[in-house]
Amino acid sequence: ERVGSNPDSIPVNGEELEIYPNPATNMLYIRGSKAETITIQLYDEKGHVLTKRETVIPDQGYSLDKFSAGKYYCRIYKEAGGYVLKEFIKL
Repeated sequence: ERVGSNPDSIPVNGEELEIYPNPATNMLYIRGSKAETITIQLYDEKGHVLTKRETVIPDQGYSLDKFSAGKYYCRIYKEAGGYVLKEFIKL
């Protein structure tokens, strides 16, 4: 699967997820308004899947130590269905 160069966000039930900090150095955090299981996929700038992980939010940290500097995308699939796609920079 590949991600396009112009990502869209699809909020579910009006709820957005936030990733921070952006730009990031060693850790990327994900915050939502309620605790739920999510699946996170990180993509490089060319749209290739680099990693996929299931976890629980809110405020779940994701290590970026194995990633080089550049632009990435974070697709977050929500337990209730739908997804949010965010762009971030790794310093």
